[in-house]
Amino acid sequence: MGKNAGELKLAYGAGGGARTPALTLGHSGKNGKASHTVGATLTRSDPTTWARDRERALGPDGALRELRETSSAYERRFTAVNANARLSWAFSEGDSLSWQSFFNDGRSRGTEANRTETFAGPAYPYPEMPAHFAIDNRSLRTELALARRLQGGARLDAKLGVNAARSERFIAREGFRAGQLVLDSRDDSSIRERGVTSTGKYLVPLIEDHAFAFGWDAGCGRYRQRDVRGDCALAGAAAVEFDNGFAATLDRLAVYAQDEWDVRPGWSIYLGARWEGVRMHTTGDGFAPARSRYHVFSPLAQTVWKIPGAKGDQLRLALTRTYRAPPPSNLVPTLFHQTFNTEVSPDFVGNPALRPELATGVDAAWEHYFATGGLVSVGASSRAIRDFIRSTVTYDGARWISAPINQGDAQVRSLSVEAKLPLKTLGVDWPLEMRANASRNWSSVDAVPGPGNRLDRQPRWSANLGADYSGRTIAGGASFSFASGGWTRSSVFQSRYGAAMRDLELYALYKFSSLRSLRFTALNLLAPDRIGASRYADARGLRESETVGASYRSWRLQYEQKFSPR
Repeated sequence: MGKNAGELKLAYGAGGGARTPALTLGHSGKNGKASHTVGATLTRSDPTTWARDRERALGPDGALRELRETSSAYERRFTAVNANARLSWAFSEGDSLSWQSFFNDGRSRGTEANRTETFAGPAYPYPEMPAHFAIDNRSLRTELALARRLQGGARLDAKLGVNAARSERFIAREGFRAGQLVLDSRDDSSIRERGVTSTGKYLVPLIEDHAFAFGWDAGCGRYRQRDVRGDCALAGAAAVEFDNGFAATLDRLAVYAQDEWDVRPGWSIYLGARWEGVRMHTTGDGFAPARSRYHVFSPLAQTVWKIPGAKGDQLRLALTRTYRAPPPSNLVPTLFHQTFNTEVSPDFVGNPALRPELATGVDAAWEHYFATGGLVSVGASSRAIRDFIRSTVTYDGARWISAPINQGDAQVRSLSVEAKLPLKTLGVDWPLEMRANASRNWSSVDAVPGPGNRLDRQPRWSANLGADYSGRTIAGGASFSFASGGWTRSSVFQSRYGAAMRDLELYALYKFSSLRSLRFTALNLLAPDRIGASRYADARGLRESETVGASYRSWRLQYEQKFSPR
């Protein structure tokens, strides 16, 4: 006996001169013990935006040495196709086999118009710099999963996956000075990635009230990247040829064990340990073969205690040791050049000697659950980080270089409050739910003097407020989020600034029936400008770059149609 159901979504959005149509199709069905799900989404977008960059340099006496401003206008056309498929078979005794795949294809074309005006100091070499670009990204991931029930109540879950990705980027830049062509530059970049992954978990009931599990997570990846740049010799300048390529192999293996122990009713303890080893080998043009290798042991202990006599109240306490591995791009010692090299626009080179960040922490929380579905919680955490990773800028005698390093130790502490309250929790019979959360964070990096020696992109304050109404025919809601900004000092000489983030979103949903609905969403209603800055100050003076970018209000209308099973 078979059952089939379908889904159709038609959407159209606009904002800031951009139009964003989208089409989604889906189908699912079942025939005996076999079932399937397939789906695909097609989207298009053509945003236009602008940015303004102001760079200035001061001497050690505070006198103005350089001042220039660059205005940029961007136009982009983006098309993407996302598709997925899943097939599964159910066997006797609870065994199952499934296969699923995901495919993504994104293509982007666009232009830039950059105009630089110099108010003090030497003139920028390319006062007018138009450019056009083409970017193509494709990826495919497929996975086979097996679930088996074994004797004695044991269970085995295993997955084997294969992935491949390809990225092509082309950028053509021209530079004009007094109407004369002085720069003709072409950049070609290609990235190839492929890999195999295997994960699994074996659950076995060895002792009463204990749930033991053993597992693995292994992978082997191959990366290949090539960047080719050519600048023609114009207006007396020398020709530049740049050909950078590298190939990397990344192997990793993780094994873990865990035990969930119900000590007594209302009190449970979770104990676990994980070992992971990573090995990376890189070869390329312009550098000797590089090897990176590290391994990490991560224990974990957590307990949950439901407070006797306090219905719905419980306490959580966890002791953790986690790690954050550096991305492969940060380990490759290939140099990537900037068109105009300064302290605030440096070249970038990877560091094969990077070690992973290790964080030892404690988390505690009190939670209260209401019978009507509400929640109130208060949590606190503290973490000590070793081998904190951050990019710093240095001068090699010819150019400014940014490279990631292990900067030393850092500390992080946070306090958070969360509430989710349906009105029926307060005795009001109305389908409205209110939600809110707020957090306060403190951090410091030992290797950097204050003030502002905190972690990158960690707001001191953040909060979210929202409400959702869920009527039978009409539904709607609103959400507001806030994250504080400010200066972050990343080294003795470097500082970065990020503006506070504020976002307001509204939505309304009208249900024609249980199968048809229309949703309207208004996004980024506050539309704040995107502001950032970078500063480098030493005994030779100060150089600062400030960027202001556009942000637009937008809306989206989506019609959803479900086709009932048959």
